[in-house]
Amino acid sequence: MLDPRTRLGLLLCAGLLAISLESPTALGVFALACASPLLAMRVPRRWWGRGLLTVLALVWSTVLSQGLFYAEQPRVSLGHLGPLHLYREGVTWGLTQSLRFVGLSLAGIAVAVSTPPDRLHAAL
Repeated sequence: MLDPRTRLGLLLCAGLLAISLESPTALGVFALACASPLLAMRVPRRWWGRGLLTVLALVWSTVLSQGLFYAEQPRVSLGHLGPLHLYREGVTWGLTQSLRFVGLSLAGIAVAVSTPPDRLHAAL
């Protein structure tokens, strides 16, 4: 069992790693590595639902915003609603970027689930 200060330090390191990685493969491995503590411990069923909802919200919002506001050229429109176009390259970029958010969110959820609030508060 790790000390809560160590857990917070590892969470900080995960944040630094998330902003340092660029390739989709490396970000995918990062997200899987951040999910592994959740798979290794006995997580209550309600936390799985919360985690899944968080992951879906992060992926959907990142993909949609990047798909709508992708400014680089060339770009291919997947569809449009009035003046708004959803660009394929933006969707791809959004999927890649969402791996950063998903990995760090899963790491934070792992710390929240595995550390009692009073010990986490004392570590701060």
